[in-house]
Amino acid sequence: RRKGRKGARDGSSAMARAAAAAMDLKYDCPECVRRREVNCMARVVDRLVREDGYAVFLHPVSDSVAPNYSRIIKTPMDFTLIRKRLRGLEYDSLENLRQHINLVWRNALDYNPAENMVAKLALRLQRLSIGLFQRLEDRLKVLTVGQRWKGGEEGELLALSAKNPRGRDGG
Repeated sequence: RRKGRKGARDGSSAMARAAAAAMDLKYDCPECVRRREVNCMARVVDRLVREDGYAVFLHPVSDSVAPNYSRIIKTPMDFTLIRKRLRGLEYDSLENLRQHINLVWRNALDYNPAENMVAKLALRLQRLSIGLFQRLEDRLKVLTVGQRWKGGEEGELLALSAKNPRGRDGG
């Protein structure tokens, strides 16, 4: 007799748990969601900065270091400027961030010969950034207003590249 009753209780408690889980959803204001998106974007930039072991792309390029750079490169871009714009919440989309990061690579490839160490580093970091952006896009799909942000997901984002510490995706 008790087994039958216990089964009935299990069914109703499962429904109660499901109802409680549904009520557990909390509202996140758009600004909170936006800040989480920007934090995820910043982690991608931080990963690229770490991989740029010589800090080649960290600061603006001057003509004293790279002769005629300002004449050849009309729209300079560097990670310091990108970080500043992230802090100021100036990127209204992931695509805008991607365009600026791709501009870093494009400038390096336009200015430096293909066999140059800077050009090779730009290509390596560009490949890494493609994978990071794909993972970031997947992660940001869950960051919509009204969805709950479960602690740790933000940190999991950059575990994304911890598996391949040198940016190699095996292919």
